[in-house]
Amino acid sequence: MINADIESGYCIDRCLPKKTTYFASAPRESTDILYGQIEKVQRAPFVRGLVNTITDMAILLNSKRQIIMANNVFCNVIGLDSSALIGMRPGEALGCKNSSAGPSGCGTSPHCASCGAVLAILKSQKFKSQFTDKCVIYTRDGCELNLYISASEFITEGESFTLLIAKQEK
Repeated sequence: MINADIESGYCIDRCLPKKTTYFASAPRESTDILYGQIEKVQRAPFVRGLVNTITDMAILLNSKRQIIMANNVFCNVIGLDSSALIGMRPGEALGCKNSSAGPSGCGTSPHCASCGAVLAILKSQKFKSQFTDKCVIYTRDGCELNLYISASEFITEGESFTLLIAKQEK
């Protein structure tokens, strides 16, 4: 019956697996792993101070592009406490309208293939180096954020993270 339904086009959406991404990887870390990563970063005593000395928006991401730490500037710009951001991806935290258009959040919609933020993050993770790009985020409340993005690798206790810095274009 399923084969006949597929051939007739009746249940394409019901019978076939749903796509989880159109661009960047979709999986996220479990809560246990996420909080383990946060503890690992917090054991490096200079990290919080270093991230907070950055005068632009800064977040520390795990390999799945999830926020594990945000500086005060980032929190003030978006109006959320750092603990509320844990596990979000950058576009979700910034209110990007495309972050909800993807099947698995920020980075997974077709629009994300041209996003300077996700491109800089992915290049930095792949090549273990700093990458910069421009990014325009259209928010769900109708704002436009023009950002210069810098993503670079950060390693602590043998685990690789990405430091993302976003500077608003004047």
